[in-house]
Amino acid sequence: MRFLLPPLLLLVLLTGGALYHAHAVSQLTEAWVSSLEASADSALRNDWDSAATQLSACYADWQGRRTYLRITISHASVDAVDSMYCRAMAFAETQEVSEFHAELAGLRAQLRLLADAERLHAENIL
Repeated sequence: MRFLLPPLLLLVLLTGGALYHAHAVSQLTEAWVSSLEASADSALRNDWDSAATQLSACYADWQGRRTYLRITISHASVDAVDSMYCRAMAFAETQEVSEFHAELAGLRAQLRLLADAERLHAENIL
């Protein structure tokens, strides 16, 4: 019976770490999506300075977590989000409303997919 204890403890530790990681990514993406929605609302009001500032702040927070995300999530997914942020910032600079909103919608969807891919689902395990 004692020979089962170390593998069981390791399993509990790994499962707890995976659950914590999924929760952390979910919390981060919710904050980023909320910030992107605020930026989109500012752009709708033609307050492009505020929209660009909110988007830049959101991107700075993303950049601060990027190393952790590249270690724990697919590099391609993280790189896709990076390029979407850059396109959104370019559209904010040129004040192209429809392109800006389309890019933000795609960015929010991509962030939600990141969180969904990290959740503990049967489809993510199999």
